[in-house]
Amino acid sequence: GRCPEIELQECRFAGRALQLLRFRGVLEEVRLGDILATFGIVGVGGELTLRVGQAEFSPAGIRHFVASGQCRGVSLAALTRYLGWGEMTGSLNIQIDDLTVEDNRLVSLDARIAIDDAIETPNHIEGRLIREIVRRALKMNLPPLLPETIEYSRFGLRLEVRDEMMFVFGTHGPREKTILTLRLFDSDLPLIKEPEQAFDLKPWLDDVRRRMMQAIRESIDKRGTS
Repeated sequence: GRCPEIELQECRFAGRALQLLRFRGVLEEVRLGDILATFGIVGVGGELTLRVGQAEFSPAGIRHFVASGQCRGVSLAALTRYLGWGEMTGSLNIQIDDLTVEDNRLVSLDARIAIDDAIETPNHIEGRLIREIVRRALKMNLPPLLPETIEYSRFGLRLEVRDEMMFVFGTHGPREKTILTLRLFDSDLPLIKEPEQAFDLKPWLDDVRRRMMQAIRESIDKRGTS
């Protein structure tokens, strides 16, 4: 990628240890697939643009971070294959209107996720993936009667996070409450609607924070012994 705009506002060291880093800037044409490939997730593709309005880091982690951006052309098939629940094809686009982190806590997130309309080959989703999504998101078990592969016409959702509680909304259908619409016998069938309950992200983010702080401590220990 490239960085057409960056402003380093403050950078402080004590010896060789970074004490404070504060900046703002823009990243463009970042290849998301190259980043994810380092974690073993291959073939994802996607191009990321990130506008950082304010970022402040210290040895304690993220003091303050405000950003927005978008990522286009992500292979949903590659992502779902990595999860191992079944495959779903399509070109995924993500729009982030607001991402705010304070003292290592996710204060707010406003994002929209959608799939490009299929032009030549219809998008499809495996039945076992539908059952797994419904089981995990809606706490329901669908009967094992779905076809092995089903065509779908629309997929989209909107995310809102407030103080690490995530709310999921649909983007189409009646009152825009539908997330996934299947195509059966040349007719559209809304299948997955927005869940009524919120999702508590704190247990998962607590684990992320523990690993992040462990990595910081190990980095500091290595500098102290070198």
